Amino acid sequence: MLSDLSADHATCWLLLEILHSDSDPEDTLAKVDALNLVPDIIHHSGEQECRNILDLTMNDLNDPDAGVRLTASRLGDTSAIAALQAALAAEQDPNNHRVMLNELKRLKTLEHGKNSHFPCAGDQIVNGRYQAR
Repeated sequence: MLSDLSADHATCWLLLEILHSDSDPEDTLAKVDALNLVPDIIHHSGEQECRNILDLTMNDLNDPDAGVRLTASRLGDTSAIAALQAALAAEQDPNNHRVMLNELKRLKTLEHGKNSHFPCAGDQIVNGRYQAR
């Protein structure tokens, strides 16, 4: 049986592999499911893994599948604003466009608020704001 640390590392590694791979047109749910795990996994990741996961998630804003793009747009991290703006400009699906626009507005509000990014493992709250390691 894997220890919790080994299980977390294995889960993170698997998540990175799925996010790094191209979506399977026959089964895009694997990518969508992986993207839905990002907020939970990122809190238990080291700094480099955290950055890799965020970068790969932002890359999925350009995925050929509308469901993958929609899920990736809900990352919730202000570091994704520029990538989300670019994806929004290229988005052809009206529902995705609306959701991405709302998410962009929300992220811009967050950027000026307390929590400007997903906290990675080891981040600290200082004066009400997350401070990266």
